[in-house]
Amino acid sequence: MASARQWDMKRLAGYGMLLLYVSAALLYLAYFAFILSTGQTGIDYDTFMRIGDRFRADEPIWTENSYYPLPYVIIFGWFSALPVPVSILLWHLVPVLAALWIARGRPWPLLFAPLFAHLVGGQTAVFAMVGLHVYYRYHQDWRGGIGLALLLLKPQLGLFVLLWAGIEWLRELVARRRITPQALVFAALGLLLIAPTFLIIPDWVSQWLSQARPLFIRAMAAFIPRSILLLVPEGGAVYWGLLALLGGLLLGLVWWLAGRRLSLDHYLLTSFIINPFVHDYDLIQLIPLLHQPSLQRTAIVASIPTWLVIALAYGVDSAWFVVTLIVPCVLAVSLVQARKGSAATMD
Repeated sequence: MASARQWDMKRLAGYGMLLLYVSAALLYLAYFAFILSTGQTGIDYDTFMRIGDRFRADEPIWTENSYYPLPYVIIFGWFSALPVPVSILLWHLVPVLAALWIARGRPWPLLFAPLFAHLVGGQTAVFAMVGLHVYYRYHQDWRGGIGLALLLLKPQLGLFVLLWAGIEWLRELVARRRITPQALVFAALGLLLIAPTFLIIPDWVSQWLSQARPLFIRAMAAFIPRSILLLVPEGGAVYWGLLALLGGLLLGLVWWLAGRRLSLDHYLLTSFIINPFVHDYDLIQLIPLLHQPSLQRTAIVASIPTWLVIALAYGVDSAWFVVTLIVPCVLAVSLVQARKGSAATMD
């Protein structure tokens, strides 16, 4: 009787998950139908298309709300040149399909609130997500350089990844007196991506950097920098000093809790608690790191408050603090698993 009851509970749970996935899929489909039928797109889609229009018209690019490097601006220009319904559909659909591809066709990313936030906002983190996925999967061979090059399209999201890779390349150079194939692939693809843009606008880097994006507490998704900004709203040297101090202490704590070693997984998860340039929709970069069912479940459950904010308090800036709790929850579960694994190995 007990085994039959357990089997019934498992079957009931399976039906419940199926219903949840179907409901999520219908929500995404309903949103796609809405934006295609009404033309009321993700919040920032129109901004990006205006940037693309200005690029194609040879007008000033880096004006208000324009913070992207020229390679991404060219992508905006390409999308703004498409028929509007095609542009809208591709812009909003491709990130969702990319997330499902990274999850190998499993539907769990549909339940992860930052993916829906990315869709509703019509945002731009898809290349960062795919780039991190490629590097994470192939970080020990040349193909990782392809992912790193993709991160250059939105470089603020690749800072910590590039730092890790750079240290690995330096170690290889010191130990074996050679430049790794991964570094060569990254350099070659990075040049291919960036060098031609100087033929279009030779001084675009200085124009872009002159329009640096300020720290917006509304979208900030990293726990430490958002918390500090609440205490030091004026920013400045005090803000950055506290961020460097607390970020370093957190990395040290993670290193110690993980058995005095820092894995790529734990380093990347920690970076999402430190990086002040990561916004709520940028957390789709977590999807490649959630390769274990336990981490997927943790991320989904931890993002439930974000679902509630999207539905009930989208315009309330302070409510978005809940998004900063997602990564700490995932990191905590990952560290517990690592310690259990270490204990099992010692036994």
